[in-house]
Amino acid sequence: MAISLNVKNTLCSVFSDRHMKDILSGTVAAFTLKVLAAGLVFGFNVLIARFFGAEGAGLYYLTLSVVTLGVVIGRFGLDIALLRFAAAAAARKDWAVVRGVSKRGISTSLIISVFVSLVTLLAAPLIAHYLFHDDRLVSLIRWMSLAIVPMVLTFIFGQLLRSLQLIQKSHFIQNVCVPAIGIIVLLLIRRRWAVQGATVAYVAGAGISALIGYWLWRRAVPRGDEISSSVKISELISVGTPLFCIAGVNLISNWASIFLLGIFGHKSDVGVFSVAMRTAMLTSFILQAVGSIAAPKFAALYYQGDIRSLETIAKKSTRLMIVAAMPIAILFTLFPQWIMGFFGIQFSAGGYLLSIMTIGQLVNVATGNVILLLMMSGKEIIARNNNAMGAFINVLLCLALIPFFGPLGGAIAVTVAVAIQNIAAFFAVKRSLGITAI
Repeated sequence: MAISLNVKNTLCSVFSDRHMKDILSGTVAAFTLKVLAAGLVFGFNVLIARFFGAEGAGLYYLTLSVVTLGVVIGRFGLDIALLRFAAAAAARKDWAVVRGVSKRGISTSLIISVFVSLVTLLAAPLIAHYLFHDDRLVSLIRWMSLAIVPMVLTFIFGQLLRSLQLIQKSHFIQNVCVPAIGIIVLLLIRRRWAVQGATVAYVAGAGISALIGYWLWRRAVPRGDEISSSVKISELISVGTPLFCIAGVNLISNWASIFLLGIFGHKSDVGVFSVAMRTAMLTSFILQAVGSIAAPKFAALYYQGDIRSLETIAKKSTRLMIVAAMPIAILFTLFPQWIMGFFGIQFSAGGYLLSIMTIGQLVNVATGNVILLLMMSGKEIIARNNNAMGAFINVLLCLALIPFFGPLGGAIAVTVAVAIQNIAAFFAVKRSLGITAI
């Protein structure tokens, strides 16, 4: 009874706040797309696990980890930098600047991502043989390297659409298109292509998503020949560099355990662990749904000096996220083997991994959008250092635990690192902004 009253009071508090009404109305649409995207990603992972087994899934996720690194390098933080500059210009209706900054950002990211894609393509034999000790990965990495350029463009167009407040379209191309198209292609070709079919499906999803993103962006920006050069490429890179560092350390945090399992463990261990980790992360997808709407409000209130309203929104959004995430966390914690059983009999034994990593994701939600608060208030350096600390702890624990405990060691390392990183960020927000997010 007391729990239900607390939930009721939390919801009443959320609905009574004007800013939270805006966030909630936007979050409903974003949440719907996030649920759809989460369902599609879950379905894509189920198909990979059921079609190719634990070992085949392990090969796919190791390949994906390499390409994800390439995409982060190819973006170089330019997608978020474009969001800032384009959003500011769009708010002034200065479409010449919007066209100019988008053209520079797209061309720069294309140059970087094409170079990264070529390097990945050529280095595939070295990565497969010397890093993961499995030559079967050569063709998979080569195929997946073709996804680097379109995935970078998908992120770029997604953030540009977001700069115009086209949140649903941004979510659609960034989160829905790739898994939706991937599922269709995988169902059509998997019998002929085997595990390689999963990489082809991913490349097809990335390519079509980038094309749709380009089309939506061209339609969204008012037509005109005037292009402003007021924002230089050097400015975009200057803003993007610390954001690239943040994305880099986040990548290390998310993929270090999979990399090291690929080096020290069996490919089947990689498959089971990857499925468990990706499933556990569904607990915190509400964090991204709320964050995508709250980010511009955090920035606006901070630069207006309205710290009190900023704290109020941060607290209420955190409570909303906890209420939304708790049922999923309880399900994953109490019935992990049943959940993992959806992926096949080989994966049921990894239920304990799901339970452990769900705890870390619950801490992630419970501490609120603290990293986003730091980034939107000009504290990117603090956010970068905090995430770097979390990545360092993750890698250190993975190196210490995975060689002896295998996937269990990886799960413990990820959970401890996520918890420490978010708790540290919570106190960093309190120290630097004088507010709490709970």
